[in-house]
Amino acid sequence: SAPYDRTPRARGYTSRVIRINGLRKRYPGAEVDVLRGIDLEMSAGDFVSLVGRSGCGKSTLLNIVGGLDTGFEGTAFVDGRDLGSMNDRELAGYRRRTVGIVFQSYHLLDHLSCAENVALAARFSAGGGAGSSSDRLRAAEVLELVGLPDTADRRPTRLSGGERQRVAIARALFNRPRLLLLDEPTGNLDTATGAEILELLSGLHADFGLTILTATHDGAIEAAGRRILRLTDGVLIDDGGANR
Repeated sequence: SAPYDRTPRARGYTSRVIRINGLRKRYPGAEVDVLRGIDLEMSAGDFVSLVGRSGCGKSTLLNIVGGLDTGFEGTAFVDGRDLGSMNDRELAGYRRRTVGIVFQSYHLLDHLSCAENVALAARFSAGGGAGSSSDRLRAAEVLELVGLPDTADRRPTRLSGGERQRVAIARALFNRPRLLLLDEPTGNLDTATGAEILELLSGLHADFGLTILTATHDGAIEAAGRRILRLTDGVLIDDGGANR
């Protein structure tokens, strides 16, 4: 099979991947909303950089789009699905099929090999069986896609920070998601290694038309986005248009 599927799904396909209107979020005990009436639209193939100071709500917005955070006001549709109307089981299915999520801290299991870490995504997929031959083949495929063809049997503890982040990206790509979400993907990396991750993301976007939303402090990733969104005091400002 192809390492990443370019072909839109016939059923339920929409070119508007994200459509958010009037999104507000306040955590219990907080006096003010962390998100204050967010409006956001992203089309298939967009590469959007979400920037802002720590605590401004970037991670909260990504977690809502990723189906990890609920209890918000307003509407949030991703790939035609109304996140606000989903129960926990439906959100789990949404996370399996629609989004791949990459965190700053990798979240790899040190007692598993790289291939086993990547194939963990199969355990949460309908019909997926942990450790099946097809899962191992798919894991090797996406590890090669992110530039780590010889690491399948290695443990994460033997990898550099940049290599660990590549494994995390491979895991996020395992189920061929429509949308890739990244929360500070270079935050734990030095400048040179961060530039390598940026090159990888730019390649995924260019080669496969992958839709990417990344929250970042990294000026290089900010500049790579086709659009730049600035989040200040819970308010989103779209710098608009192509960045370059």
